[in-house]
Amino acid sequence: MLSIEDLVDDLVESTRSGQLKWGASHLTFETEIDGFYIKTWKWSDEESDINGVTVQLLDRKHQLLDEAVADEYNTRYTKLSLVHDLARRSANDIPDVISNLKKSLKTLPKKKK
Repeated sequence: MLSIEDLVDDLVESTRSGQLKWGASHLTFETEIDGFYIKTWKWSDEESDINGVTVQLLDRKHQLLDEAVADEYNTRYTKLSLVHDLARRSANDIPDVISNLKKSLKTLPKKKK
């Protein structure tokens, strides 16, 4: 049976290529595909000092259809965390930010000796 985890590689590829754009809302990141929503966030359990990540599939009314949750000790954590990190970079337009910073650094005045 297929699950949200079967979309992870496609989400990574589409986000890396710039085809899939993500938006930010507080500490979560979300994108829309054909009226369905993918949402991701990282979390931590302060009592056990464990970190994790969640990726959810929501319907048109934002009702939960499926989700993948993994803590840092779970083998799925690396892939799910990659979805989150790429979503964050997309939502914050990091490639353009880095490009602009590189240009700005080149125009800094030379330090006199």
